[in-house]
Amino acid sequence: MAVARASRPPSSVSLQRRTRTQRTHQQHVLPRVVAAATARTFEEVVTERRDALLAEHLADPRAQRFIAIAGPPGGGKSTFAHAVCAAVNARAPAGVELAVVVPMDGFHYPLATLDAWPDPALARARRGAPFTFDAAAFVRCIQDLKRNGYGDVPTFDHALHDPVDGGCRVRREHAVVLVEGNYVLLPEDPWDILVRERTYNETWFVDTSVDEAMRRVEARHVSVGRSAAEAKARADGNDRMNAKLVVDTCRDVADVLIPCVDMMM
Repeated sequence: MAVARASRPPSSVSLQRRTRTQRTHQQHVLPRVVAAATARTFEEVVTERRDALLAEHLADPRAQRFIAIAGPPGGGKSTFAHAVCAAVNARAPAGVELAVVVPMDGFHYPLATLDAWPDPALARARRGAPFTFDAAAFVRCIQDLKRNGYGDVPTFDHALHDPVDGGCRVRREHAVVLVEGNYVLLPEDPWDILVRERTYNETWFVDTSVDEAMRRVEARHVSVGRSAAEAKARADGNDRMNAKLVVDTCRDVADVLIPCVDMMM
């Protein structure tokens, strides 16, 4: 399944975040599930989510369920998604892979595309903000996966600093498709199409505060050789804005809140 990518920036030529559209789906009016509310460890939260997914699978073994997992940058959503995926697959029959992780990161615009925009310096500085992703291509891809039950998905190559085609493959045998990324629940067009059209069977939010997420982001920058001052400047100049947007607008969209715990098994 080929992914058609746009080569031009979003219609907001200034490249600033597009104005939030009027939300057409309501926030939750019923109490949401707080996953493993009394859990003290990452393993306990993963186990609770694994058991919930396996129970749904046993109730309807032919169904393919799509789960959206959102959270701020540095919040732990990718780590959590992969841990849940591994836990589900560990309980599958021999030779069967029940779960797969579909990352949103494969829909970053390539650097060559950003460099062709009116303000490439701004585009590069804000890479990771919503407007630096090909959101329309992401939505089409998830819709195709839901409709067909299978397909190839681009992933992000950190060595190349760019997306690569076909890094992830969803197969019909995958009963659980975990779609993870900062903006998978963002209540802006076109991201919110998948929520409004109920493409996802369930939506989760990794409930990490902005300050804790930025602590982790800064530590990540330091781990690759940047000074503490450089790490803070990078986090405050881009990641903090993105994290605040996600926490402020996506948390109330989720069906399930995943408690913030140390991401260690």
